Amino acid sequence: MNCLLDDFKKLTAPTTAYIEAFDDFCKNINVLNVTCYQESTIGIRQCLSKNFGSYQIATNSSFDDKKTFACKGLETVVRCHSHNTVLKTCPGTRDMLLKYSEILKPPACGAMMIISSIMLLVLSMMLFVSTVY
Repeated sequence: MNCLLDDFKKLTAPTTAYIEAFDDFCKNINVLNVTCYQESTIGIRQCLSKNFGSYQIATNSSFDDKKTFACKGLETVVRCHSHNTVLKTCPGTRDMLLKYSEILKPPACGAMMIISSIMLLVLSMMLFVSTVY
């Protein structure tokens, strides 16, 4: 990440945040309800598509435009996970996912984060869970 301009480094979580999230996941693996999470993904994808799917950004956009895009993406991810009816039936799993969105927030978003960070973490964890169980 050294090749990025300093401003753009603020659009992704630092490496230490990923380590913290993975450590927390391993400590709390029994909280994750894999079935519940898998059943929630259709609704989450629909929510993301409805609330963020048409939002686009040009590749030559300014840092502020990219920051707005990233932070709006986080708000949408958090909202879709918070209000998902399936995840409401497994609040431990929902709370875990929301905690990771906070841990992985990019510095540029303050109390927010970028979509790819949470999705990368969740996919990595799901792969881990599927190999453990």
